[in-house]
Amino acid sequence: MFERLRTIRIPSELLNLLGASAVYALLLIIPPPPYISQALNQSGWMILLLVVGIFAPVLHQKGAAWERIQSALVFALFALLLIRHWQSADNYGEIVSGLLPWSDAAGYLQEAQRLLNGSLLSAFGARRPLFSAFLAVLLQLNSGNFMVTLALLTWVNALAVLLVVREVNRIYGALGASVLLLFAYKFYLRFAGTTMTEQLGFALGNIALFFLLIGAQNKSLKHALLGLGLLSLALNARAGALIILPMLIIWIVITFWHKTVLWRALGLAIAVTALPFLFNYGLVRTIGDPHSTLFSNYSYTLYGLASGNKGYGQAYSDHPNIPESEMMTLAIQKIRSDPALLLSGILGSYRDYFVPVDGAFTFIVYSLYSFRTKANIILWLLTLISLVHAAINWRKGSHALVLASFIGVFASLTLVPPTDSDGMRVHAATIPFTALWVVDGLFVLLSWGKKLLKQKEDSRMEAVDPSVQRSAIVFSAILIVLAIPAPILLHALARPSNGSALPPAQTACEPDQQSLQGSMLKNIRIVLVPNEASNESYMPFIRLGDFRSGLFNNFTDNPSLGQELQSLQAGQQISLGFDLNAQSEWLISSFPVKAGRFSACGTASENQDLRAFNFYSLKGPLIRPSSLTISQQYPGVTLLFRLLYGLGVILIMVLVAMNSYQFGLRTLPENLYLIAATILILQSVLVALYAQAIITIPFAEQRSTLQAKDAVPVKPTNLYILPLGVNWMNQTDLGSSPAVVYENGIPLESPNSLRQVIKDKGNGSYSVWNGALLFSPSDNTSPRTNGRKYELAWPRPIRPELQGISYILGLLGGVMLIFRETLTRTAESWLTKFKIRPVHPTA
Repeated sequence: MFERLRTIRIPSELLNLLGASAVYALLLIIPPPPYISQALNQSGWMILLLVVGIFAPVLHQKGAAWERIQSALVFALFALLLIRHWQSADNYGEIVSGLLPWSDAAGYLQEAQRLLNGSLLSAFGARRPLFSAFLAVLLQLNSGNFMVTLALLTWVNALAVLLVVREVNRIYGALGASVLLLFAYKFYLRFAGTTMTEQLGFALGNIALFFLLIGAQNKSLKHALLGLGLLSLALNARAGALIILPMLIIWIVITFWHKTVLWRALGLAIAVTALPFLFNYGLVRTIGDPHSTLFSNYSYTLYGLASGNKGYGQAYSDHPNIPESEMMTLAIQKIRSDPALLLSGILGSYRDYFVPVDGAFTFIVYSLYSFRTKANIILWLLTLISLVHAAINWRKGSHALVLASFIGVFASLTLVPPTDSDGMRVHAATIPFTALWVVDGLFVLLSWGKKLLKQKEDSRMEAVDPSVQRSAIVFSAILIVLAIPAPILLHALARPSNGSALPPAQTACEPDQQSLQGSMLKNIRIVLVPNEASNESYMPFIRLGDFRSGLFNNFTDNPSLGQELQSLQAGQQISLGFDLNAQSEWLISSFPVKAGRFSACGTASENQDLRAFNFYSLKGPLIRPSSLTISQQYPGVTLLFRLLYGLGVILIMVLVAMNSYQFGLRTLPENLYLIAATILILQSVLVALYAQAIITIPFAEQRSTLQAKDAVPVKPTNLYILPLGVNWMNQTDLGSSPAVVYENGIPLESPNSLRQVIKDKGNGSYSVWNGALLFSPSDNTSPRTNGRKYELAWPRPIRPELQGISYILGLLGGVMLIFRETLTRTAESWLTKFKIRPVHPTA
């Protein structure tokens, strides 16, 4: 028996996946320090360069061991995006306090709950049924554990991105692969931890690009067709740039017509494109409301476009009480009445695609603030280079795919305006292609540079690993099964609970209370604990201070929700349940509401705005949690693992350096050259990390007294503006400044506040913007006359010109490494002229 076990060979790709998944799970159980996950979420170009700078040299390494390291690092990066929410309890448009779904995310979870209850999808869920169905199956498979489901969604996207990164690495090299990974990370950052349709659309879009690249590079029709079918499924899961599909059909016909009969290639391409639409239609007819329509909410977008590119909100403004079923008729009437306005809207849509905000690269450049325009121009220049080169060399490799995908996405702007794209999330399925244009342009630019310097290019390309292809096919098949046949089976086997009676509450409800009956998923609650109960927050146990800090700068659009949550105290819990009709119920209690079916008495919120969202307070005894998470209960163990994480990263970097430099096998000039290039890059990285406040140097902190009498009041608000005389540590560039303002030696309590919050609330809120301090004293008195001493502490400023010199030298070091072969050969020729012979290593 043991002999047989020893002869069993586990596929290398399976070992990679198991190892990466183990790292992923370990990080979720014992996360790294909060400042690590928060740093990756910071704005600023330095974070972007840091991701590329870490992954490019790692992805450059070859061998089975390095493939496992690469897989683990990609999964770790995606794990950190989820951990960031669970550590900080932050609030976004789709997440409340780092976990609980809100807005559309809550709607899709409700639809999944309807399927689990045996009900049909409502008109909302039937617009795009694939994701709600997929989500319901995931919940069913892990016994309704909400946090595990979120972790699985992120795991799926990590694996999908890893596959396409591998293929891009094979074709375009490590730098191109790391840039594509950066695009994926920045786009997915917003959706980690949410129940939004982008989760499935983005994952399928990445796998589609993986197969399409193989098909283009290897001239493989079956891979191209598989990629096309998966992209069609992705666009059914998250509708977007649909015109890319006919453009890819044309690409397949042109590329493969010589390998097969023209009509056969065309027929197969149309069939694999149409099949997901048929499946999607069949799904909504089987598990959806009989009166529902696929993609019905597009009528609002069309109406906004017909109104001159004013956005989908124009429909609500012009016709606030019109049902969705009638909106398409109104949009068509609008087009007929004024076609010129529609044309104006379409032209505006194309214009918007090129601007930094809401344009093609908004998810990359938006957070760069003062650098966003420059970054947008650079990305479009790289795209232009890619398109020109692809048009000239369209018969070779993946160039025709690049050209076809761009034309398809660009043509789709006629129907999908960027103003309605909400940070390009509408383009989730085609975001990988957007990244490909930039990667291709960068590759072409570097190739031109090497030719100009007469440096030999490595034209060898590794063959596609069959085990990777098999893994991708199995992975795709599993996703298709979970999204289409499995939900139908789930619905058929589920027992309808709509209208069914649950056991009555143990005690009768008081007159001012309502009887609440419904169901509760596992781990869909937040428990507020005292600040002293743990060193840090981690879901579901959130320290009260962290909870309130996460609320402070949010909910400006929904102040009622912010006020309700701000009033909660330690010991209270927020749970999200579902009534018998799968409508969400927000339950505030001092005791845990058990998973499964529940029955309780609740008092509706006094706030009328929140009553529409079913907010209830449950009466009951205070029951404190008996335990915290593993990382909170055992800080010593957590510290040990965090040290191991740090040592592991350092070890990987050391191995990369040793593997890349190979000092013993190079001449003395080559060794000196590499050392010089490394020093130039490292000094630039250190300066940038310091300037971005990612690293701090204790003796370099500066604390200076502010001239509060010079503060300019912005009446009639609580805001005072004080020029600092230096443009340093701005939220404009950082997103979150480390600056601390002291009032009589005590730090003001609300740093990095929004301008509107400082104006309206004040009470010690402040931020640094464009060389000025925006602040309010703790009691909203005038800092000009209250007699208090105000001080500002932050890392000591570096003069802008010195920063510029440092970055230029770092860029020079990077160029030296990229064109190492040519420049070292030139250096050796100069040494030869001066009769200095390079010292070669002995055999």
